[in-house]
Amino acid sequence: MPVIGFLSGGSQGSVAHLVAEFAQGLKESGYVEGQNVTIEYRYANGQYDRLPTLATELLGRGAGVLVSSGPQAALAARRQPRLCLSCSLSLLIRSQPGSS
Repeated sequence: MPVIGFLSGGSQGSVAHLVAEFAQGLKESGYVEGQNVTIEYRYANGQYDRLPTLATELLGRGAGVLVSSGPQAALAARRQPRLCLSCSLSLLIRSQPGSS
C-alpha cells in the first residue's frame, strides 16, 4: 500500500482542518486512508528544529510523497536527499470569504 507522509510545524489540533480537507481531496481522487493508502502524520508542535528529523522519520516509514503544511515544513521536506523535489508537495488551502 502506498504511504504518504504528512508533515506539519504546528500541532495536530492546529492543522486538523487541513488534515480533514486533505483526506477529503484524497477520497475524491479515489484514495481512502487505511483501504488503499496509508498516511503517516508527524507534528513538530512549534518546535521547527525538529522538522528535518520528522521528515527523515517519515521517509524511513516508507513515505514516497511528503505533504507539508506551512513554510518551515515545506523547506524541511524539500531538503530531504532521498526525496525527489517533484515528490514534495506543499499543502495550501485557502478559505474563501464567508466559508466556515
